[in-house]
Amino acid sequence: MGWDLGVEQSLGDALIFGVTYFHNDIKNLINTNATTYLNIGRAVTEGVESFVTYQPLQTLTFRLDYTYTQGTDRTTQLELLRRPKNKESLNTHWQATDRLSLDATVLSVSSWVDTNRDGSIPRLNAPGYTTVDMAAAYDLSSHWALTGRVTNLLNRHYQNPDAFDQPTLSAFAGVNAKF
Repeated sequence: MGWDLGVEQSLGDALIFGVTYFHNDIKNLINTNATTYLNIGRAVTEGVESFVTYQPLQTLTFRLDYTYTQGTDRTTQLELLRRPKNKESLNTHWQATDRLSLDATVLSVSSWVDTNRDGSIPRLNAPGYTTVDMAAAYDLSSHWALTGRVTNLLNRHYQNPDAFDQPTLSAFAGVNAKF
């Protein structure tokens, strides 16, 4: 059973903020360690999600998101695996022209409790990480757009979950059809 309670409010035309508290009582949570699935009889997750959006110009928007999560195994009273307590992101969207839009996102995830790949270390502190991603879209017509994005722009080495390397600097390009 779960519930949440939140509020969202605008302050004029340029500023919107919101905050939500959530609480989940979970029975028979299926989790995994490195080698097998586990049944956690009772668990609780609770926390706060919040955001602020600021639009100083019609063509420029900033959005800051923050989530705090506490997950606990009710039987052992230990923190649940693979649930970082803190996660923040900042996104900037700029509609540079009628046809060209640019986005940049910085994502930061705090450390969390994890297990190693072979399960020989049942609880370890996985380090947090920060990534930067950028994207662009150019409308060729009302039906076609060129897109491109670069992920992990700063080429950070990070693992999520532990011992599973995430992609380094990567670039993607494409064409979108809109009908």
